[in-house]
Amino acid sequence: MIVKKSQLKDIPKLIEIAKDFLDESKWDWTFSEANALESLTMGIMHPDCAVFHVEDNDEIVGFGAVSFENNFYVERQGDVIEFYISPKARGTQAARILLKAMCEWFNKSGCKNVFVKATGNIGEDKAFVNLFGKFGFKVFSQVLVR
Repeated sequence: MIVKKSQLKDIPKLIEIAKDFLDESKWDWTFSEANALESLTMGIMHPDCAVFHVEDNDEIVGFGAVSFENNFYVERQGDVIEFYISPKARGTQAARILLKAMCEWFNKSGCKNVFVKATGNIGEDKAFVNLFGKFGFKVFSQVLVR
């Protein structure tokens, strides 16, 4: 398995994976391919963002999108925007190597803090929290949804 920084040519597969994620989650949101296209294009093209994907035998099996901002702060604050590993790649090293690449990007970008929300509602998100914990993330707050 390898991680690559995503390019525009990868967007159709990333959109397919994003739709699979929404189908798997317990949210009752309606998927928008147009919005996914816009979001992924911005993530790939904008200098303060990046999209990474993990490949297994030349097949994309997961992706993550990251960004940073320092709108109100001297220090940059990072955000994990998306993080999803397809069911067939879970239990492998896919999530770990993807998250490692994302954390390296945050480190190179000078982010003091990095925020991530475990909002996939897949299972009880314990695997997600445990994985991120191995990279120094701690449960800090709660997410409220209306």
